[in-house]
Amino acid sequence: MTARLAVDESRPDYGRLLASVLGSASALAERDRLRFIVMIDGFQDLAALSRYPGLKDVFAILCDAVRDGGPNVSFVVGGSHAHLSEAILGGGGRPSARSYTLRIGDMDGASSALLFKKHVRSRGLAGAAGPRGGPPAAAVARAAADAYGLVGGHPYYLLALAEAWDGRADMQSTYGRSLEPPLGFLHLYCEYVLSEDIGSAVKSPLSRAILEAVATASGGAGIPTYSAMARALSYRIERLPRYVRPLVEADLLDDGNGFSVRDRVLRDYLGACAARRGAAAQADTFNTAGAAARA
Repeated sequence: MTARLAVDESRPDYGRLLASVLGSASALAERDRLRFIVMIDGFQDLAALSRYPGLKDVFAILCDAVRDGGPNVSFVVGGSHAHLSEAILGGGGRPSARSYTLRIGDMDGASSALLFKKHVRSRGLAGAAGPRGGPPAAAVARAAADAYGLVGGHPYYLLALAEAWDGRADMQSTYGRSLEPPLGFLHLYCEYVLSEDIGSAVKSPLSRAILEAVATASGGAGIPTYSAMARALSYRIERLPRYVRPLVEADLLDDGNGFSVRDRVLRDYLGACAARRGAAAQADTFNTAGAAARA
């Protein structure tokens, strides 16, 4: 008996595989009379699957699964791009009248303070008179209130500030250092967000320039119109929507009343970037002028 090696050159159909996986919940629910909840996080990242065979219409496959799931299967879809999720899952009658959107907002002040305090105490900071060798309770409470004033009730930002706080520095200084390159934790996070979300919009230096212009206009309040944006950027107004609309759809910009950066930490970061670049340019001008005078 002789063994022969053979190479299967057929292309896998990942679309059929995905539909089969998503449909298994419906099959099991019908067979065993059980109820299933299928949870999908990072919904916007599914777009990256479209490069694989059979997954060009990956969102259509998901919508079909949600629509055909039956009464005992529910899909919970989470993602940072709310506009994208709503457009795909709620547009054009898809998937069904059973779908609805729940926007999760920030925590309130009391919950934010509780989260901050618990994390600070769990770190066991030394050098103060707290009950576990950490900062005094009054100092922690003050830091928690200041952190909430800076970043609101966003859990990740609150935990990041609670992790970075040394128990002594004022929270404004801690926040400012976190936005500085190269290793400030909010600097790294904001650059990641910009890389991911601008990458899903229109990859162009103009996209970031638009965000910085909006973040720094009117003290962070934003830019009211396309014409004002065109003047700030010295760019033709008729070409701006091609770049602005994807930023709105990626939830980087809010266009509800003019244009503003939706996330307050990202707005502060973009403002800090613009300020550093302006200071560097001013220093270069000063050095050039000094060199010319000496010559």
